[in-house]
Amino acid sequence: MYFCIAGDRPIFLDRNRDRYFALAGEKEASFLGLLCGSVPNHASSSTTELIDAGIIQHDRLGAPIAACSYDAPPSASLWDRDEPTSVWGRANAAASLFRATRGLRVSNLSTILTTIEDRKRALASSCRPDGSEVRAATAMAFRALGKVVASHNRCLPYSLAIMDRLLSRGVSADLVFGVAVRPFVAHCWVQQGGAILSDRLEHVRLFTPIMVI
Repeated sequence: MYFCIAGDRPIFLDRNRDRYFALAGEKEASFLGLLCGSVPNHASSSTTELIDAGIIQHDRLGAPIAACSYDAPPSASLWDRDEPTSVWGRANAAASLFRATRGLRVSNLSTILTTIEDRKRALASSCRPDGSEVRAATAMAFRALGKVVASHNRCLPYSLAIMDRLLSRGVSADLVFGVAVRPFVAHCWVQQGGAILSDRLEHVRLFTPIMVI
């Protein structure tokens, strides 16, 4: 279970169920109280409902609760560039996008994310050269692909495809999920340090990170 404070409201992501949700009324007030360090009322119905929903654990009541924290705020985007790409690069990007789209149809998101985490850990244990050229070439290839195969409302398959392409070439990055409220919108993107590899900077800045893989 992950959460963030978007605007002035706590928004939750149940990773196993691939579901975003918010709280209402006393439950939200109770959770915000716990977030501020108040002592929980074990007998209150709102506390019981938070436990039943899997948001808090009975044996950890009173322990610190922290929202998603990402120490690399976006500061630039490779998609804001307009650089040429090779036909081969675009073809590889298209193949990765096809695999990612198919993977979402035959597997659940939690399993896919666990695989990405495993691949990142394996990569972290080995010594790799600087991947700046790979990151730039990959971002440009997918940006060019987005002009042919629409990327609007397809942030998840595009992001998964970019992660797959980078990891297969020995380069790591972060897969960031974010939300905005009023109205509620969920989004995800690929980021390395402060550089975004799968979207434009002004768009990503609209969202508050809720989960980072």
